[in-house]
Order: sequence, then structure tokens, then C-alpha cells
Amino acid sequence: MVVANTLFFAKGKNSNLGVIFNFLFLSSIAVIFILGVMFISDVIFRNERNDFTLSSLLAGPMTIKDIFFAKSVITFTITYVFTVVSFVSFMIFILYEKAPLPNIQISLTALVTIPIWGFVITETIGLLYLLITKIQYVQMITMLFLLFSSMEFLNHPLKMSRFPFIWTIGGIGVAVLLYFAISKIDKERVMRVLL
Repeated sequence: MVVANTLFFAKGKNSNLGVIFNFLFLSSIAVIFILGVMFISDVIFRNERNDFTLSSLLAGPMTIKDIFFAKSVITFTITYVFTVVSFVSFMIFILYEKAPLPNIQISLTALVTIPIWGFVITETIGLLYLLITKIQYVQMITMLFLLFSSMEFLNHPLKMSRFPFIWTIGGIGVAVLLYFAISKIDKERVMRVLL
């Protein structure tokens, strides 16, 4: 609805539709992905911690990094499906309105860069749930972190699209570092946090 109203307002004012569409396009994708990551990560990590399912998994032969990586991939996959559906819906809307299509940098940012940073956010949330005893503290930190990151991105959504390869490689690097950081946590430490 907001996208349609902005489009019609912009057409009436003869504004630069390409800039408006790029801004709305990336903002929409970012909001969908960040909200998806926030809610799905919370369900996957917090509910399993509350139900003591995570302690049962840790009692088995799997390592923490295997469990953590599987949960992060599940969150990423679910939110990526929503992102692709949003991308296709937005492209159909753009074609219907005969507006300018996003360039390759905008498309790469929407389909690659934003999801990679969403994976980093998922890993960060998971790491917080593994290290902090009080769930309320984790939720508070998560909400502040997501609020700050979404506000920063929504204020400047085109920053990331200027250099998508740098942001993508940086996101992959941070994701790998977080994965190795989690591999250094031992099961006993996590069990003390869970109990």
C-alpha cells in the first residue's frame, strides 16, 4: 500500500521514479528479512532453550557448532524464501506500473547481500542465547540490536547497493568468524547457561 501510494504520488510530481523504487525495493526486502530473522530465530533458539530440547541435543554426539549451524541455516532458508517471494512480487508490481526496473547492483543487494547479513544476525542471536543465562537479557539485546540495524539500514538503504561485493564478502567473513567463535564454546559452558 505504501509502495503504491508513493508511486502514484511520485508520478504526479514527475519525480525520479528509479531512485524512489530502489529505495522502497531495498527497504521492503530489508524489513521482511530482518523481521523474519528476528521472529524465526527467537522461535528456534528461545523455544528450544525453554523446552530443554537444546540440552537433549547437546547430550548426543553432535557438536555445538553443528547444532548451531543447522539452526542458522533453517532460519536463513525460511527467511530467504520470503525474500524471494517479496522480490518477485515487487518486480511484478514494477512491471505492472511500467516503472524502471532495479539495476543489477540493487538486485544483488536484495537477493545476496541482505540475506548474508541476515545470516550474520541469526548467528549473533544464537550466540547470545548460548552465552547469556537470562532470556530477558537476550531478548532486550536482540531487540536493541535489530532496532539499531534496521533503523540504520532503512535510513540509508542504498549505501549497501553501491558496493554489494564488498558488503557480501564482509558479511561472509563475519559469518565465518562467528561460526569459528561458536566452535570454541564447550558443551559444559552451554549446559551451565541452560540450567
